[in-house]
Amino acid sequence: MRNLILEQVNIDKNKLFILSNPIDIPTIKKKGNINKTEINQVMNSTPYLLQVSRLTHRKGHEQLIDIYYELKKKGISHKLYFIGDGNNRKNLENKVLSLRLENDILFLGEMENPYPYFKNAKLFLHCSESEGLPTVILESMVFGVPVIAMNCHTGPKDILGEKGEFGKLIPMYDKTKFIAETLELLTNDDIYKKYSNKSLERIEQFSMEKIALGLDNLFYEK
Repeated sequence: MRNLILEQVNIDKNKLFILSNPIDIPTIKKKGNINKTEINQVMNSTPYLLQVSRLTHRKGHEQLIDIYYELKKKGISHKLYFIGDGNNRKNLENKVLSLRLENDILFLGEMENPYPYFKNAKLFLHCSESEGLPTVILESMVFGVPVIAMNCHTGPKDILGEKGEFGKLIPMYDKTKFIAETLELLTNDDIYKKYSNKSLERIEQFSMEKIALGLDNLFYEK
């Protein structure tokens, strides 16, 4: 995001400071612990991969369904859950039917509290073609869920790091790479634990306390 601003605005780079929106980590964790019978029945049925966003074009859902289709052919047992709604939902549901994945891909709609699903997901997958700062990636990291994301122009790299230090950052539209990195996380416990810990490490930089300290330092030039 910083580089994009510097490209478009004539400003001294030493006078440009980027502060992200904070994440209320304690509240999200508390909401993630809420017990509901219907939620538990869905979550406990089988391990699942998660995507959360509006079901609209340019969010990369078609691409993610294609990726999941190939993952199923390679033998994964995980389901894929979509949380969110939008004008592209019917097209996505038809695509799922055409691939005969209706028992494996679930569209759960909008939710007042999606955090129990974040908490219990095996991986968070993100294929959006454009983003600002994707809060859903941060929300998944609160629970130590490893993230795999397409590297669109801004957004995922601002969270996962320019070189993917805190998650798997995949070149845009590279389905083969996305599949390979997903399989590695699902089959290698050491790699999985590494990126789970990286999620927990990174999210602390977006805590309300950390962002407030950044504002304080900025105003008082500490």
